[in-house]
Amino acid sequence: MAPKTRKNASSITNVVVFETRNPDNKPPQRQFPNDAGYDLYAEHGTCITVRAQSYSRIPTGLRMKFPSGWFGQIVGRSGMMNRDKLMVITGTVDSGYTGRVDVMVMNMGDKSITISGEMRIAQLLVLPVYRPGVFKGKACPKMSLVGFKVSAESDDDDEMTDRYLTEMATTYMPIGSARGARGFGSTDEIHHNVAN
Repeated sequence: MAPKTRKNASSITNVVVFETRNPDNKPPQRQFPNDAGYDLYAEHGTCITVRAQSYSRIPTGLRMKFPSGWFGQIVGRSGMMNRDKLMVITGTVDSGYTGRVDVMVMNMGDKSITISGEMRIAQLLVLPVYRPGVFKGKACPKMSLVGFKVSAESDDDDEMTDRYLTEMATTYMPIGSARGARGFGSTDEIHHNVAN
């Protein structure tokens, strides 16, 4: 019977590896099995005061290794924003990044907030990477378009691509949609008007 070979971390392609020099640093954790995000904790021994209307960089003490085709996105925690008025500035951890991961937080309140070690400061989402080819369509009467082509074959059909973009801009884009270009709370306005 052949001896079993032990896999090292770099040979595993379907897991995220977290590394830390301090065993007291807490690894990312989900609070419930179906949660999308993993809680990120401040590095053990941290004591950073974030003044009102200012931002600070909070260390996690962790390095993260994502398999190729995946990345980490650092996002805020609703409870922290609601309670402490601390907003997390969204960050991206690419699979090729090998440094320690820190979290940028902004104190939106009027009082200073002290962040201590092992305090939950953000969430980590593990997401797939899509790498569409990028091409530019010819100018048309309505607008100039840049398209993102998901297909692997991207160089042999430029003429067809340009024709498609022009047709889309002149035929479909002016029609618009029920929402159109409205954003930043526009759906809240719709619900408010319906309620009244």
